[in-house]
Amino acid sequence: MKLLIMTLLWMLVTVSHAISGDDHTISGEQLALMLGELRQTPHDGKICNSIGFYFYKLGKYKAAIEYYNEAITLSPEYPISYNNLGVVYLKENQLQLAEENFKKAIRLDTKYVKAICNLSIVYFKLRRYRKAQELYFQAKFLDPEYVNGRVTLLKNKIR
Repeated sequence: MKLLIMTLLWMLVTVSHAISGDDHTISGEQLALMLGELRQTPHDGKICNSIGFYFYKLGKYKAAIEYYNEAITLSPEYPISYNNLGVVYLKENQLQLAEENFKKAIRLDTKYVKAICNLSIVYFKLRRYRKAQELYFQAKFLDPEYVNGRVTLLKNKIR
């Protein structure tokens, strides 16, 4: 039982760290450069994803959703945009939309550990604890270093 509780607590910590993008803050100047790149190559979904990440980091979820959706329209085979969109929906507690996007990301990349972890959080919030735990163990099998890093983060936050 203790393992299950630690597992589920770990998953809750993971959500704020399981978005794919740079871990540092993007400056207004960098955003201007990305918008310039997007004007030059308007069909580049990865640029839209990066701009969505910028707005996510600012807490401007509506703008982030718009850019992630555009990224998906332009690059429908790019799983990171689905994951990132799912994270925004998860933050807004729109669990069905979050679940759909995490599943799409995983269908495109079955070893995408961040999306697997995020989907486990959705299941935890839906009280589907067994499924959440199964996904946790799947993620740990695929990338024990990443999962152990999240557990260490949890332990440090608890202390």
